Amino acid sequence: MCSADLKALLKSIPYLHHAGFIALLATLSFLSLSALGLASSFYRLYYDIASLDGSGLVVSSYSISPMTSVIRRSYVEGLVSNVTDVDIEFIVLAPVFAGGKVVVVRGLEGERLRKLLGFELWGEYCVVVSRRLAGELGVGEGAVIPLYSILTRKFLLAHVCAVADLPSIYASEVISGVELARELRGLAGDSYSIAVVRSEDSRVLSYLASRLGLTLEVSVLSRALLVLTQRGSEVAVEMRAELPEVYIGRLGLHRDFLYYLAYSVATIAMLCLPIFGEALVKVFRGPANTLRFLGVSRAKLSLMFVVIALVYTTLALVLASLANMLLGNYLALRVLSYSIAPSLRIREVASIAAIQAVLLTSGVGWGVREHVE
Repeated sequence: MCSADLKALLKSIPYLHHAGFIALLATLSFLSLSALGLASSFYRLYYDIASLDGSGLVVSSYSISPMTSVIRRSYVEGLVSNVTDVDIEFIVLAPVFAGGKVVVVRGLEGERLRKLLGFELWGEYCVVVSRRLAGELGVGEGAVIPLYSILTRKFLLAHVCAVADLPSIYASEVISGVELARELRGLAGDSYSIAVVRSEDSRVLSYLASRLGLTLEVSVLSRALLVLTQRGSEVAVEMRAELPEVYIGRLGLHRDFLYYLAYSVATIAMLCLPIFGEALVKVFRGPANTLRFLGVSRAKLSLMFVVIALVYTTLALVLASLANMLLGNYLALRVLSYSIAPSLRIREVASIAAIQAVLLTSGVGWGVREHVE
């Protein structure tokens, strides 16, 4: 392929036409990336809720969500008995109505609470909210906030003892001591929603798994979910390598189905790309036929159009990714008090790019066959 021929082809139509093609392709890319980004963020939400720092073996009952799970402290501690260098974080999650919104109250125990906040709560009915959530609820430091439990229909008045800058998922929750959250959730003194087992020694988690008759890699264990199911007087233990699988499965979904749905939406949004590729060739038909008359082969012209289409695709994806970053808050979905904004990894962007490249190339081939003599 001669670069001079390619430059001549590109300059043969107004820049406005190039901008129009890129803008249309960027719009389709934006729709595709948004659909896939929302599905990806929804799937990762369960990791964020259950294990904020992204590590540790999460222990839960077989439940529709971490908020409805119930486990007993004595059983979890029994699982790690005689095991050193292990840390267990017990958490109570309680969905409530507060300020006209559904909010999750996260109850943490003393040491974990002090580590997060940097200070101790001075009373059982003392809570901490983030600055963002305080603005949404219309409360400030020293205010009294009514909490109505969705699961137990219990009404409590809590005191906002601090408005703080909280990290990540905590910024969408009301932080309290474990007793207040347990009262709202309606749990007995030995019960919690979930527990997270962590250890700096990776061999500890492997040892725990082997005690349960399970053999999994450490990298899997640090992101896995240990499911406890009461069967009569005994508790059955099951390991799931992907933490959200149990929760999404209880909703009648599966991770692959969720991603297939997102990819299907993305593909539907790009089904016009073959027509786009054909239209691209049609716009360049006059200059292309001139180049054919001057001796440029059909194969070289096809390659030129493929290069142009790929350049368009790259520019469009860059623009669409920037738009997703800038407009993410406006596209966010609300699940309880959590905001799910489109969030994409390189793998998802590469998948969209590959689909676009295939569809555009097929359209270009069709266009060259139909419009280039």
